[in-house]
Amino acid sequence: MLSKWRLYPSSLVAVAIALPLASLLGSAAVLGSEWQHFGVQAGSLIVLVAAWLVVIAGAPVALLIGAPLYALLAGNGYARWWSVLLVAVLPSLLVAMLEPSVGAAAMLFGALTALLTHLLHRHTRLGRWGLGATTRATAPPA
Repeated sequence: MLSKWRLYPSSLVAVAIALPLASLLGSAAVLGSEWQHFGVQAGSLIVLVAAWLVVIAGAPVALLIGAPLYALLAGNGYARWWSVLLVAVLPSLLVAMLEPSVGAAAMLFGALTALLTHLLHRHTRLGRWGLGATTRATAPPA
């Protein structure tokens, strides 16, 4: 069972890098139209504050739920873009049921964080960190 968790440290690092990046990208996408009203300097500050709030709200979910689930998916060779999105959207649906006004934002930021985590873990040295220097996680035989 411990071998299934060998990618947990690297998935934590990937989530810790992906969450702020996804928060900045998502905040810029959502608030990008506001820049024309406030100007570049004030609009940039609004985006940074919104991104910081998203990081604060999303960090517990991403680090306590997302990273372990991603480590299990990657450790078993099932980390694909669709499975990672499914893992991200399911907690967001719970948020949407409890608080409908932030449900769509939770889905957007969760999906961006999950996809960036997968991109970082799969296509950088992070994915090989827990497996040793020469091996790489592959899908199980069909």
